[in-house]
Amino acid sequence: MSGGSNFKTKLVLFAKFLYDRYPGLIKNLGLLDLVRLPLYKNFYLNQIEKKMQQFQSGAIAVEFEVTNNCNADCVMCPNSLMKRPIGRMDMDLFRRIVDEFAAENLPLIKFVFAGIGEPTLDPSLAEKIKCLKQKIPHVPVQITTNASLLNETRARELIEAGLDQMIISFNGITQESYEAVMGNLKYEKSLQNVLTFLSLRKNNKPSVTVSCVRLDANAADFSGIEEFWNSKGAKFDSVKTPVPFNRGGDQMQNRYSSKWALPKPTSPSHMLPCRMMGENLLIHPDGAVALCFADYEEKHVMGQLGKDSIKDIIKTKQNWFERHKKGDFSHTPLCNNCTFMREQSVAWWKDSYF
Repeated sequence: MSGGSNFKTKLVLFAKFLYDRYPGLIKNLGLLDLVRLPLYKNFYLNQIEKKMQQFQSGAIAVEFEVTNNCNADCVMCPNSLMKRPIGRMDMDLFRRIVDEFAAENLPLIKFVFAGIGEPTLDPSLAEKIKCLKQKIPHVPVQITTNASLLNETRARELIEAGLDQMIISFNGITQESYEAVMGNLKYEKSLQNVLTFLSLRKNNKPSVTVSCVRLDANAADFSGIEEFWNSKGAKFDSVKTPVPFNRGGDQMQNRYSSKWALPKPTSPSHMLPCRMMGENLLIHPDGAVALCFADYEEKHVMGQLGKDSIKDIIKTKQNWFERHKKGDFSHTPLCNNCTFMREQSVAWWKDSYF
């Protein structure tokens, strides 16, 4: 490896370390505006271009929002504000979508069960996981869950179905902070479900990541989060502490506060191509493919699986992404007010959002 390549590799690894370990640093040190520096901008745009080429080839994460219903009321989530009708993806539509992905043979990163709802509210979740593992076995399957419904029976079903990865949203290590953030859910019940799931794994499969969003309501927890889980004998594969985002609007500004929250974009230099829009294909319960996780009201829909082909939807996605690359966000005005855009000055260093 040449000296220049070795330096670039170390720089990338260091940037990723700072981003993952100290998410507030990019805000506090002014790193949100790094792209104003010509040296960084040129280097960074090359990184974006390489990743974009991968996404354009079909190396994306396919996210199923099998339901937009949720039993929690997390302060940083707009689910309770959503006007979109509550629905659940029926098994017939799910099978047809999976069959089409299998026929296309794209170099997919993974399948994800998440969206704005709680996947374990879908009684056919294990059947859907099993379907994916039977028809496209080489692509990992992941779910994001609040674990409140993850009793021993349900945990065994998901493991036996072939689940590969799980992200558990556990937003507070004390009863006070957890219940203040996650609304409706009971700390002790969710905690016991997490520990039960971990105990049922064999050879540390599925892998499990615990995620705790950085809010003022749970700010005191972060210095002791790993120590807390260690004291419970919980062995996670990783711990995430992401920052909250406004989901493209101001509807949630009175629901939570966070000293780590990012500001809105305020200049054209902040409008870089969005990593989430490039990497993720989000499918809602009726088959509609939305712009991204911020588009919970389906303001920007690329097409509808079951009616439109995957090829046509990915072509639309690629077209939108190319326009973003040129600085044209006129077709997706939701982006103009989204605090997630301010993360794009560093987000492309990550291996994956998923």
